[in-house]
Amino acid sequence: MYGLLRIFALIAFLGLSPVAIAQETSESELINEFNHLSQTMAYLDAVKSKIDLVESQKTQLEKFRADMREMADLSGSLAGEEGGLSAESLSLLLEKNRSLYGRLTDEILLPHQADLLKKEVFKGYVRFSGGNAVMACLQFSRDFSITKEQRDKLTALNESVSKEIKEAREEFEKKTAQIRNKAQKEIDSLLSDEQKSKLRALMPDDEKSKQ
Repeated sequence: MYGLLRIFALIAFLGLSPVAIAQETSESELINEFNHLSQTMAYLDAVKSKIDLVESQKTQLEKFRADMREMADLSGSLAGEEGGLSAESLSLLLEKNRSLYGRLTDEILLPHQADLLKKEVFKGYVRFSGGNAVMACLQFSRDFSITKEQRDKLTALNESVSKEIKEAREEFEKKTAQIRNKAQKEIDSLLSDEQKSKLRALMPDDEKSKQ
């Protein structure tokens, strides 16, 4: 898991632009696929008790994680030698990433195990993005065989939906803060100074700061 995070951190840190990546690969594809594999592995650790891994699978997963760390070391080595990652190196890492993901879902896990894992990861993306299923579709683009045209349209839709969700969340937080403050004033009007002091002493620090 540590190796996966190192890879994703490296890709994000480099601030890759489309001109730095092989023609068939876009920046968003690269970052999304690294992130998708790292999230998949994180959820595998979380749900492994549900999917009933047998000993042979556990052994394969140990080797799988070692290969992930090896890929992380390779990415760091290539970046150091090249002063950044060339288009060829990025394509190499992307293909290794795709190969590893396919190995996990098609070879190590049984079909029903892979399906359960994918469902958990998909739900996680939706929760993380505030209910935005578009983000989850983008992350699962290879599983869904999404075309470049579909990806471009989904990317634009995701930006629009994310903006609307952000605005709605900010408006919700503003409204709930107003309601909370109004309720607190009414509580204060009903309590004596001593009672109010006792009440505030029991409140969590983060709640006190909202008063």
